[in-house]
Amino acid sequence: MTSAALSLLGAPRLFRAANAFDLDREIRRGFPAESLVRFKRDAGFSYEEIAALLDISARTIERAIAHRARLSRGASDRLYRVARVLALGEQVLEDRKRALDWLRRPQHGLGGRVPIELLATEAGSREIEFLLERIEHGFLA
Repeated sequence: MTSAALSLLGAPRLFRAANAFDLDREIRRGFPAESLVRFKRDAGFSYEEIAALLDISARTIERAIAHRARLSRGASDRLYRVARVLALGEQVLEDRKRALDWLRRPQHGLGGRVPIELLATEAGSREIEFLLERIEHGFLA
C-alpha cells in the first residue's frame, strides 16, 4: 500500500486507510465517486480512459459522481490498482508526466505492449510493476 496511490484517490480526506486492512474495508465498501474526480484531476487520465480501465461505462461514472454514490467493489479495486501502478511509475521515473507518457507508449520490456492497455487486468498490472522495479534497480527494460 502506498500513500502516493491513496493520495491520488483522495485519502485521507475522502476515506481513511491507515493500513492494508483499512484499505481492504474501503475497497469492499466502494470508494466514494469523488475519488474518480480526484484521480482524474491529479493523475491526468480522461474519463474515457478511466472507464475502460475500470470496465464501466462513462455514463456510469457520470451517474456515480452526480449522485455522490460509491463505486462498486470491482471498480474500486481496479481504481486502486491503476493508482498504485501510476504512483510506482512516478516514483521510478521521478515525474508524473514522464510516468503518464511512459504508460501510454509501447515498452520493449513488455514485448512492445502499451502499459495502459495492460492495466485492465491484475496480471497485466503485475507485469508493469515488475518492469518498473527492474528499471528502478538499473536493469535494462
